[in-house]
This record gives sequence, structure tokens and C-alpha cells, in this order.
Amino acid sequence: MPGVPLISAAQAAEILEVDVQQVYNLASRGTLDRHAPTYARLTYDLDEIETRSLSRLKYHAAGHPYWANVSEVAAYLGVVQSRVRQLLDQERMPYVTAPNGRRYVRRHQLEVVANARDIKFGPLLTPPVPDFAAEMPSQT
Repeated sequence: MPGVPLISAAQAAEILEVDVQQVYNLASRGTLDRHAPTYARLTYDLDEIETRSLSRLKYHAAGHPYWANVSEVAAYLGVVQSRVRQLLDQERMPYVTAPNGRRYVRRHQLEVVANARDIKFGPLLTPPVPDFAAEMPSQT
């Protein structure tokens, strides 16, 4: 199938947050479509895996290895959540909408956005951590 992005069972397992054996089990039951072997291994449709993963996300899903919610995107970029929503509304950042109505960003795409921002504007400057020990008078 030309134009269909294919991934390995290990990649599918990471996106679905299951182990590889479960991916094989889903495929053997016909729940997941297997595609023709590529380099002697079975491959899976990335779009199908992402859709299945999104349908399994909880309403306030956080900490997923593949998806980042709005609050995680805000923390990663060092901006407030309302700014992230503006960027999503203006389609200046790629996202998908899950069946629960929430918008999620693929973590690898978030890294690309952050790197592009760093190139254009420079890396985020974090305030220096004060050295309280140096400011305290010596006890000797």
C-alpha cells in the first residue's frame, strides 16, 4: 500500500502502551491489520495504531510516551496553557483531537517545534538558582 506509513510491532507497542506480544495477539485475532513483511518483519499501519491509542486515552491523560496533552506542551515549551491553545487554534503546531475531545501533540513533533523555536529565538533562559550557602556568614 503506497503512502501508508508503516511501523514495527515494537513501535506499535510503545504507542499503545502494551508489550510487543500483545500487539502480535491483537494482529492474530484480526483486531490489528498486518501489512506485508518488510525486511522479514511484520509491519503495522501508523494511522491505525495512533487512532487506537487516542481512543484509549483517559480524559486527563498525562505522561504518555507518545502523546503530550496541552499542559505538558506548555511545560515543555515554557509557556502558559492559553498560549498553547492559541498556537493550536491558529494551526501553528501539529495536533490531533482524541475522541475525548482533548487535543494531543506527538512528542517527537513537540521536540521539533521546540528546536525550531530555539533556533529562531534562542534557548529558554532559566533564572539562575541562588546559592544560599555562599550568602550565609561563616560559622567559624
